[in-house]
Amino acid sequence: MVFGWLSGTNCARIYNEALSSPHAHILNYKTAFSAIYRDTRHFTPEDWTVTRFIRKEDTMNGFFLYSLLLDKAEHGGILVLPHDEASQRDRLQPALAERNSAMEGTGQECYAHACDFCFHIIENEYGQLMKLQAAGCDGNTIEHRSCKVHDCKNPLPNLRHYFCEDHGHFRLKCAVVDCSAEHTVGHRTCDRTDHRALETAYFTRRNAMFQLRSRLKKAGVAVPDNSVSGSDDGAQDEEVVFDMRPGGPVELDADECEGKPDTGNRRMRAIFGGRWTHNEQLIMRPCGVILSRATLFGSEAVSAVNLFAKATFPTPESTPELFIFDNTVDTCTEATDPDTVAP
Repeated sequence: MVFGWLSGTNCARIYNEALSSPHAHILNYKTAFSAIYRDTRHFTPEDWTVTRFIRKEDTMNGFFLYSLLLDKAEHGGILVLPHDEASQRDRLQPALAERNSAMEGTGQECYAHACDFCFHIIENEYGQLMKLQAAGCDGNTIEHRSCKVHDCKNPLPNLRHYFCEDHGHFRLKCAVVDCSAEHTVGHRTCDRTDHRALETAYFTRRNAMFQLRSRLKKAGVAVPDNSVSGSDDGAQDEEVVFDMRPGGPVELDADECEGKPDTGNRRMRAIFGGRWTHNEQLIMRPCGVILSRATLFGSEAVSAVNLFAKATFPTPESTPELFIFDNTVDTCTEATDPDTVAP
């Protein structure tokens, strides 16, 4: 999973296809074992009482458990887990949360790193020695499922849920972002005509894509399956934007639809599936060493980056002389605003 950059689903697929059989060495080398290949292909011992296949949940639980054991061993600790939880995921969750909390702010192993590429000692005009350090900040679009309520940081009960436990009552809400009405039975939107037209246009386009994939597979064209699947009802985990034109709603690129439209048409935003976090924000030295990481849920807002930077550099001595960010002007304004200074 680490060295191959594979998801839990694809790790399970590789194992199930290549290694799950008791005679995997024969099945993976058909040419050398052609004489017995056919008899071995479906062979399973009579006393084999458990399944030979693993699920993506098994892969992830194994990865997390191994990682926690390594972390405790590195810090001379002992991993203690409860034994009365409903699932392995619930058993691991407190330990994972503790480990992630320890890595926030100044918790990274290489936080105190300094080398000739990122740390310089200079002499000022008064003959005093001064340090010169730089740090860069940017977002990495590694996302994970999150609560459908904007900027909510509560975990989901499981990946099939769209809302956390605190916001579960929103599951009946219309899929249009600015609408507070409940959706009608059998639909994702309320009974407003324009909202229903938006839903029809959305699922018509999605169904056409599914039909195309099916036809390509029947024609023998290789169509890879997604390692991270969407919901079972065909709704994708993304926010969609529609331009409400006289001829009907037209879907637009959500990333290019900020601000008021030039055409004068009304725009609507909707989420028919779930929501993902916005990005993983990183602060690193010019030499490439990562100092800190934070999950940004709603957006890469300047205020959120400012709080992240203050947690990473809590003292004047730790603050770099140069901080590089792609929205530096607004960040400097935010950092000097007394209303945004953390206590």
